[in-house]
Amino acid sequence: MQLFNLNVINMVHSVLIQYSEKDFKELLKEVVKSAVLEAVQRVIEQQINSPPKVSPLLNRKQVCELLNITLPTLYKLESDGILKPIILGGSYRYSQKKIEDIINK
Repeated sequence: MQLFNLNVINMVHSVLIQYSEKDFKELLKEVVKSAVLEAVQRVIEQQINSPPKVSPLLNRKQVCELLNITLPTLYKLESDGILKPIILGGSYRYSQKKIEDIINK
């Protein structure tokens, strides 16, 4: 049986602890598991606490004004697949970011 030595040092004392290979692997597994769990919890907390980055939604009239186009032209852009509306309860909305991307092309 192979023994593993773990030297625990603090400011005052140094302690030498011997573990069997099986016990050392189990200890190492628990330490890694705990560290990973803490890291995952931190990431989840950061995501919960940070506001979602959602682009505002515009209605058809706002899109037409921004692009300086008529409603028939907007319908054509939709049918050509250039603009894809988000339909919310029968109301058509468009991502402001996607409209800005079209303007900046």
